[in-house]
Amino acid sequence: MTRARPNRLPIQQRGSTLIEVLVALLVLGVGLGGLAVSQTQALTSARATHFHLQAALLTEEVAELARAYAPGAVPIEQREAWRKRVAARLPDPSIELSLPVGFEPGQVTLSWSDQQVHRPFHP
Repeated sequence: MTRARPNRLPIQQRGSTLIEVLVALLVLGVGLGGLAVSQTQALTSARATHFHLQAALLTEEVAELARAYAPGAVPIEQREAWRKRVAARLPDPSIELSLPVGFEPGQVTLSWSDQQVHRPFHP
C-alpha cells in the first residue's frame, strides 16, 4: 500500500508565499500612508482657502460700507459690528482699517493666525 504524499512545495519555494504576502502588505501600507498624507494636505489647503475667502468677503463688505456713506462718515456702530464679524469668522484676527477720507483711498488689511497657515490678506 502506497501512501499518498500531501501536496508539498519543493524546498526552494517553501515560505515564498509568506514573503509575497508581507511584500504586498508593505506596498499596501505605503500606499495608504501616502493617501493619508495627501488627504491631510487637502484638508489643510481647504481650511486656508476657507479663511482666505472669508477675508475677501469681509473686506468687500467694509468697502461697501465705505461706499454707502460719505468719506469718513461710516458710523462707529457699523465699524464695530464689522470688527465683530471679522472676529467671529477668522481665528485670532488682526485688523488694520483706514477708511477713505476726501480723495485719499482707504486700506484694509486682515491677518489671522492659524496653526497650519498664516497669511495676511491685502485686497
